[in-house]
Amino acid sequence: MAAAKGNPDARRALAGPDYPEAVQYLLDWARELVGRSGATMAGLAPLGFGTIADWARLTGRHPSPADVEALLQLDAAMRPVPRKE
Repeated sequence: MAAAKGNPDARRALAGPDYPEAVQYLLDWARELVGRSGATMAGLAPLGFGTIADWARLTGRHPSPADVEALLQLDAAMRPVPRKE
């Protein structure tokens, strides 16, 4: 709430940490994958292992197990949160 009112300290607290350039590929991959698992009445479906496996096979990418876990976490963070009516 304080950040919305322009409090600079609150805005800085909301800013995410910088990330190493070495993991830029994960953000690029996550952007390709968010929303690719389909949609439900509640919004975009969470990314699943099958979607990642199909994407990897079709694009020739080879994510490690750690990459897959990171993609699942990034998907959860990047998917829009459904509004409660």
